[in-house]
Amino acid sequence: MMDKVLIFVVIGLVPASMAAVTYNYRPDDKEYGPSVWNTKYNVSCAGKRQSPIHIDTTKTVYKNLGALQFTNDDKVPNGPTLQIGNNKHSYRVNLKKDYFSVKGGGLPGTFNVFSFHFHWGKDDTRGSEHTVNMKKYPAELHFVNWNTKYVNISEALKHEDGIAAIGVILEIGNDENPALASFLKYAVNVTYPKELYNIAQTHSIADLMPKNREAFYRYDGSLTTPVCQEVVTWTVFNNTMPITANQLSLLRSLKDNNATLGVALVDTHRPVQPLNNRMVYRTFDKPPVTAGCCLTPTVCLLIIMLGLFAMFN
Repeated sequence: MMDKVLIFVVIGLVPASMAAVTYNYRPDDKEYGPSVWNTKYNVSCAGKRQSPIHIDTTKTVYKNLGALQFTNDDKVPNGPTLQIGNNKHSYRVNLKKDYFSVKGGGLPGTFNVFSFHFHWGKDDTRGSEHTVNMKKYPAELHFVNWNTKYVNISEALKHEDGIAAIGVILEIGNDENPALASFLKYAVNVTYPKELYNIAQTHSIADLMPKNREAFYRYDGSLTTPVCQEVVTWTVFNNTMPITANQLSLLRSLKDNNATLGVALVDTHRPVQPLNNRMVYRTFDKPPVTAGCCLTPTVCLLIIMLGLFAMFN
């Protein structure tokens, strides 16, 4: 019998006021798999601003949004502050409450950095939720952040500007990122669904992100898990970060239930969703100024008239 998995509506977030829903990532499951989310949870999973998406860079539009500005991202809080676990859908890390924040970069407010979690594939040919120019990456890290204008994350989930998600695409590399290793090392303790509490943070979250905070893609979207609320301002960094084969093996070793022969927790990514005429902005590769007239229409017309006058006199 198919094991039914319960999880709160935001992967990696567990606000007490949210009702649990049943789903999984198995493409062959016609009751709880991604192919039926848009009908089973059609209030929002069938919306027009769903995530993730495919990013075709040739169709993105340049927009100067400035850099994302984090508070305390380069610091390590004192004491045992982390909650780390396998929640049957992902490996996720809850951070110290109200310690990290992010604003700027065109975000609609200041956001508490609440948690981060991972999506990964069965092999290196897939795993990231967002794809870029038809390329799939082996994994993707998501920071989940809620707007401080609301009293808590449960309230933020009710508003279009409530959540800011930051995506870091992970690419296979040979050099181990010590910060990533410091968070992933606990995977061996949560092979089966389990929570670890009061874990000391030893590395900054800044080292999980590209150094260039100004180069990213931006679009309006949704949570990538049921019930897929369309309340997310998405940021996907242009630059990838490395993850080693050994680190991916740690993620792929997780199981999605407590059975002796638990099903491997792999391919934990929702298929890309239709763009539906949404704009995808990029904050890098500013188009060059053309050699044509770039002044006001009146001045341009005057210049043209003077040129024609000079030609015939």
